[in-house]
Amino acid sequence: MAQGNWRRFEPIGYTINWPLVYNMAATEVDQGGGQAPTSVGTILSEALPHLFVSLNEDGSLGARTAKRHACDIKQSTGRITVLTPNRQIELNTFGHGWFAAQVIALCVQIDRQCGSATFDPIFFYYDEDHVVDDFHEAFSFFVVNNDRIVLDRVSVTRTRDNGFDPRVFEPAYGRGPKIWCNTPAVERAQVRWWYRRFYEETDAGRLTLLRDDVDIYGYTPESRQLEQIASRVEILARDTARLRQFAAGVLALLVLIAILLWR
Repeated sequence: MAQGNWRRFEPIGYTINWPLVYNMAATEVDQGGGQAPTSVGTILSEALPHLFVSLNEDGSLGARTAKRHACDIKQSTGRITVLTPNRQIELNTFGHGWFAAQVIALCVQIDRQCGSATFDPIFFYYDEDHVVDDFHEAFSFFVVNNDRIVLDRVSVTRTRDNGFDPRVFEPAYGRGPKIWCNTPAVERAQVRWWYRRFYEETDAGRLTLLRDDVDIYGYTPESRQLEQIASRVEILARDTARLRQFAAGVLALLVLIAILLWR
């Protein structure tokens, strides 16, 4: 998927493209304000050593450490700070490094919600927003890990120069060889299942159901079905009334013509 041809995220499950993420350029800011080039992989290997410390040639995660330590994120204007037990890692969020910093923050936030479970998130896209007077877009996902929704809203942004790369997210389903005939249908059902749980069980999902400006993916609750039926009935009634008015006008015109001809 070339970034230049990319249009939008789809209502499917996405996983992290680790080879791309591991080597993505980032910028660390020291205490004196100086900037040093680094990478997302380098930062995550220090912040989340239990996640991975290297990347294998085939793109899979390398050796992990048994030690799991607390790590958090602090965000302010122009800065994303990764709080590790040993030090605070300041990341530049101006210009091209902003998206890389978002990816780091995303991984830390998800890891905090995973507890002792293996870090293996799947992202499901459900909303997009943009600034009214500038090229600044935000894309929102809910995140599933270890068979539960761990976060109902995480967002990444796209500007003209923040380094946004949609290839960070790659399809989670349908990547392996097709062995069983039913596998594609089962995977599509799994996607619909998670969207249904999102809309029914989370605050963000329930709020999204009440909006009239977004698509609802893979799920149409009874209340929305009734709203759709009522809307169609209203449109049909309005069209019927207009047709009756038109027919009445035509009939009156024919009567007028008949009277004139009779004379």
